[in-house]
Amino acid sequence: TEIKVIDPATVNGSLVAVRKPLFNAASAQFPQCSGYYQDRLYYGFNNFLSGSKLGDFKSFDVGTGEDTDALVISLKDNADNSIINVHGGKQLEVYTKNSEYVCPQQTDQALTPSTFSIKSQSSIGSNENCNIDGYMNDSYFVNRSGKSIYAFKFNGVGLAYSSFNISEQASSLINSPSKISAISVGTESKEELLLYCNNDSLNCMQYQGSGSYAAFSSFEFEEDIEIKDISTIGDETFVLAYKGSYYFILKFESFDANNDITMDFRVERTSDGSGIVASLDEYESTTVYVIRQSDNYFYGGFQVSGNQINIDDFNADVYVGYLFDCEIELLNYFYGEDSFNYPKKISKLYVDYYNSQNFSVNGTKVPQLSLNNGIEIIKTGVYEERPLLGWFKDSSLSILQERSPYNLNITKIQYEITAKNL
Repeated sequence: TEIKVIDPATVNGSLVAVRKPLFNAASAQFPQCSGYYQDRLYYGFNNFLSGSKLGDFKSFDVGTGEDTDALVISLKDNADNSIINVHGGKQLEVYTKNSEYVCPQQTDQALTPSTFSIKSQSSIGSNENCNIDGYMNDSYFVNRSGKSIYAFKFNGVGLAYSSFNISEQASSLINSPSKISAISVGTESKEELLLYCNNDSLNCMQYQGSGSYAAFSSFEFEEDIEIKDISTIGDETFVLAYKGSYYFILKFESFDANNDITMDFRVERTSDGSGIVASLDEYESTTVYVIRQSDNYFYGGFQVSGNQINIDDFNADVYVGYLFDCEIELLNYFYGEDSFNYPKKISKLYVDYYNSQNFSVNGTKVPQLSLNNGIEIIKTGVYEERPLLGWFKDSSLSILQERSPYNLNITKIQYEITAKNL
């Protein structure tokens, strides 16, 4: 090994770089997460952040501090504040188990060694078992306990962020999500959705307009189906699931209210001269549902055996797929600091529905069908319920549609509520 002696009197210190390995096995210094932002690869360590050279993801050489050299900065405000996630949002965001940080930058400046800094924005703490995702200027993360979802919102003033709980009304529906994914759907008016995986269920949080909280809903899978990952591309959502010894991908497309029917994992088939629908390998040993394409006639459910079913209808073009129960369970909107210690007694309930059938409200079937020369006509109307003694708002209302291919369109739910002193 050649050793060179540098004379400080003749060498400019800004032209010399002392290099040490970024990954250090001796001190167990390895990254705990990674992220990509503005053509740099970032690694998050126990209490410091390192970014690669500009456009060179394999080099973390800090060099002499040129604009394209690698970046490194420490989180000095807490000795035990491991970086859990690095996310490229409106700015470079850093999530730790105790706090949330950003690396602020002006709109006309890039992150360089001379402008690189990190500032704490909130002290919620992020869950290490769930990713970070964002839409527009906001990012979303699961808190340290795994019981709440927070929005990390860019305020703009002073390049600052704020964190607020968007799931306060639905903490019972959140159980340490393993994956979250933001999506925007719709053609005329965009709706922001945040999907998240809860063990064997897929949940959805919906926003309205500028980001006001709307609702949560849950799509539960069979007990032996395990969700592995979820991703959104445009307005389509893909779920990687595992069952038995097989992996499969489910695709959820944006809802089209103009479609007459809705089925999951749908394929087109034609029955033969004896009513057999074959080539159903992917559905083997499961219950599928069948609809005739010409008039949307619903045959019902069939157990697939030997990759085929018998619908007793000859040479019919049909749709084959899965159907699931659709349940709407309202959240208690009297919560938090605005609530008061009186139960809310409901004397009347109104449910407006549009072109819907086969659903019930609190266990009572809604008579939404009429007959025209023996043909069923789907009605649009208002279901009204007036309980004899009323009931309290803490008993949640439930609207259930059982495994139907026809869309459930609930346009409005209204209460007439009075307060009663305990």
